[in-house]
Amino acid sequence: MANHQRITSLRLRAGVDWSRVRERLAARAASGAEGVSLQLVRIDDERAVLLASADDRDTLVQLDQLVLAPWLADLTLAEPASTVVGEITWALDRSDAWAHVDALGDVARCEHFVRRVIETGSVWSLYGERWARSGAAAGREALPLWPQRELAARCVAGPWRTFAPRAIALTDFRGQWLTGMQEDGIVAVVTPTPGDPGVLVEPDVLAEALRRAGEG
Repeated sequence: MANHQRITSLRLRAGVDWSRVRERLAARAASGAEGVSLQLVRIDDERAVLLASADDRDTLVQLDQLVLAPWLADLTLAEPASTVVGEITWALDRSDAWAHVDALGDVARCEHFVRRVIETGSVWSLYGERWARSGAAAGREALPLWPQRELAARCVAGPWRTFAPRAIALTDFRGQWLTGMQEDGIVAVVTPTPGDPGVLVEPDVLAEALRRAGEG
């Protein structure tokens, strides 16, 4: 199984032809490095994330020279591509698979979060050298949270481009995290998406919602 990755965050100019972008990448990849898996995930009309995975870093270097550098040179970028290389910690799914979550209002989004974490037993956030923080709560420290790894992975961009999804066991989250957040004045930001900052929820309110859902 491939265990090294190259994550490239892209922002293209408005009006880009995404089908043409994919065609050019496929053409480059067909004549480039072997033994590499490529996933191009479109986030919105201008942004995308490219995940390349391989068995070793040398192959990723070869991929960069033969495929990605020429491909990026062909693109009309609104800002320089940002790349991180490291061990694989997650895999991207198609962004349009989560359109139903993007469309949820605040109450429905919180209900979806609570229901899913009760079902799976895990809460997800983003971790780099420290846990990510959100700017959604102006003036307060805020922790972004998701009910699934794939939803968290969609937000690996911008200030979080060097972060990766990391799971928190629901038992630890309820028993330790929420109490600590309450004591430290940290608010939860539930299910941010690439186009929505997420829903602000006080730790005690979230704890009570999880308690009730667990009893149901």
